[in-house]
Amino acid sequence: MHMRKISRTVCVALTMLSPLLAWAQSPPSADQVERMKAIYQPSAPHRELARLAGTWEQEARLANGTPEPVVLRGRVTNRVVLDGRFIASEGLARGPAGGPVLESMLILGFDGRTREYTAIVMDTFGTYYVTAAGPGTPDSASIVMKGQTPERGSVKHFDVVLTWIDANSYRVEIIFRIPDREPTVAVSTTYRRVN
Repeated sequence: MHMRKISRTVCVALTMLSPLLAWAQSPPSADQVERMKAIYQPSAPHRELARLAGTWEQEARLANGTPEPVVLRGRVTNRVVLDGRFIASEGLARGPAGGPVLESMLILGFDGRTREYTAIVMDTFGTYYVTAAGPGTPDSASIVMKGQTPERGSVKHFDVVLTWIDANSYRVEIIFRIPDREPTVAVSTTYRRVN
C-alpha cells in the first residue's frame, strides 16, 4: 500500500514536470516566446481595466420584487493585482437605517488564451461565488460576461455587464436570464471616483 502511494506521487510529479523537461530539451523559438508573451502577459485590455484602480463611491440598486429597488450606498477600493493581470474590487454598502448591508468582492480580468474578459463575483448575500466571461475590445462601451450557477435543482443564467460611463464613473449590472421571461436586472451598481 505504501509503495502504491509513493509510485502514484512519483507519476504525478513526473507528469507535472514533463512540460518543463521538454522546454529544457528544446527551448522555444523567438516567435514562440513572443506568442506566449501575447497570451500570458498583461496587454491592452488589462491596461483598460486598470483605469478602475482607486477609491469609488457606490450606489447599488437591488431588485426586491417591488417597483422601487432597495438602495445601498458605500465605497469600494479597486486594486491592480498579480502584476497587472486582475482588478480586485472590495466594497461595503449599507441600506437605510436597519436595512441590509452588502460586503462584496469582484475580480475582473482578461484571459489572453480565450480573448475574453472574466469576472468572479462574491458577496455577503450568499456563501458561494459565480464566474462569467465574454468577449470585448478595450474601446467597448460595455463588456458583457455570461455565466451560470446551480440554483434549486436547475441552472440560473446571468450576465455581468461592465459599462464605462465616463472617465470618472462606471456601472456593473447583474442581469438574470430566466427562460420565458424578460431579463431582470437583479443588481445595478454605479461607481463614481473619489480618488
